[in-house]
Amino acid sequence: MQKLNRSDEERLLDSVNTLLNLFLVDETQFAPAEGRVKYNPVDFQCLRYIDDHPGTKAIDIAQSLHIAPTTLQSALDRMVKQGLMERSRHAEDGRARAYHLTEAGQDLRDAIHRQDIANMGAMLSAVEADKRNVVLEQLERVATVLKAGGD
Repeated sequence: MQKLNRSDEERLLDSVNTLLNLFLVDETQFAPAEGRVKYNPVDFQCLRYIDDHPGTKAIDIAQSLHIAPTTLQSALDRMVKQGLMERSRHAEDGRARAYHLTEAGQDLRDAIHRQDIANMGAMLSAVEADKRNVVLEQLERVATVLKAGGD
């Protein structure tokens, strides 16, 4: 990685903090899930993962999201109680539970996705049209490098 100028790091931190506040804390501008629920990153990512992997086991979710099984189990129990998902015996591993979104869970997941897309549209609208591809490519690169652990 390149050596960074300290002021560049401060500028980036300021921008990232502003975006995090706008999209994850401030409840007035970009309300999560179309304003239906408070933002909860573990719940939102669980709903997303189960939507993409119906019938998945808790251990698979925990490993994918890189969270402690106890943290995940609390979230799953809460969402089952709220009627957002259901658990049943896993088809291949009778000792494990399989998780599926309920109709209410799918509806909330869809609302989260619609709001996320609207939020991304708001962000991209601030970028000149001829520069959007460069911004997207650079953000994809940042995400790939950070997910891989550096370099």
